[in-house]
Amino acid sequence: MTRSSASRRQRRLAIKSTSRALVGTRPLFRYFDNPAYADALARGEVWITTLEACRNTENAARGDAGEATITYNTGTISGSTEDPDMRLALARMGVVYDGTPGHGTSINNQMKTKVVDAYVLCTTERGPTDPLAKMGRYCVRISNAQEFFERTTVAMQAQRQIMGAAIDGGYRPHL
Repeated sequence: MTRSSASRRQRRLAIKSTSRALVGTRPLFRYFDNPAYADALARGEVWITTLEACRNTENAARGDAGEATITYNTGTISGSTEDPDMRLALARMGVVYDGTPGHGTSINNQMKTKVVDAYVLCTTERGPTDPLAKMGRYCVRISNAQEFFERTTVAMQAQRQIMGAAIDGGYRPHL
């Protein structure tokens, strides 16, 4: 086995172990306005877009201005810098702890982190019978999300170096 093929095998194993824990085998759905795009995906031809394109889509049902954005609020926390909870709050706020003992208080400090841009393939757990699934006239059911994720990631890695791959937990309405 050559070094490059061993490296590809290790990446595949890492992809499989990560995806298995995240998605299991639940179905996902991808919607299109153009039937040719739906047919192409059903044949295994996958187009990848970017987060920025998804954020700026004109279709309100499909777009997500907050895509790949995390907002963290400390709430009220007070304590020693030796306290693991305080260190975690500091780290989430981007504060680098230098090891100096001390005491601090944080009240409703907020940190917003946004992935500027990345490749993304948007899907949903909402099937065509779901009244909220108004994301396109044509739907492709991805019956095994884990296998789809693994194959798509391996194919992308063969074309260009990617730093990582992850699956979001899917659509969750804000309650």
